[in-house]
Amino acid sequence: MKTQKEKKEQKQKLYWNKKSKGFNLITQLLNPETLKKIKCEQIKNQIKTEKNEITRINLAKDLLKFEPESVEALIVLGNESNLPTEALKYFKKALDIAKNFCKDCFNKFEGLFWLIPETQNFMKAKYAYAWCMFKRIQFIYEN
Repeated sequence: MKTQKEKKEQKQKLYWNKKSKGFNLITQLLNPETLKKIKCEQIKNQIKTEKNEITRINLAKDLLKFEPESVEALIVLGNESNLPTEALKYFKKALDIAKNFCKDCFNKFEGLFWLIPETQNFMKAKYAYAWCMFKRIQFIYEN
C-alpha cells in the first residue's frame, strides 16, 4: 500500500508529465544523487583549472567527502603531497579503486585504455604511480 505522500507525489508527477515534458529533467535535478553528481563534476572542473595548490588540496578533500572513491581526487592529493611515501599511498589507493571499477573492461578494451573513458582513470592512476616510483628510484641512485 502506498502512503498518502507517495500517492500525492505520483499524482503530481502525472500532472507535470502531461503538462510539460521538461518535468522529468527537473525531477532528476532535484534528485539528491543527481545533485551530488553535479556537485562532484563542478569540483572536478575546479580542480582542473585551479592554480593554487592549497586550494587544489582542499577541493580534492571536498571531492572525497562527496565521492569517497574518486580517483581524480586521490591523484591530486598524491601530486600535491610533499612526501613520496604519502604520494605512493594515494596513487596505490587510486590504482586499486580504478582497477576494481573496470574489471570487465580490461579484456574488452585491450589496447584502447587511453581512448575509453571508463579506463582513463585507471591509466592516469597507473601513470602517476609509475612516475612516483621512477622518481623515488632515481633519488635513491643519485644519493
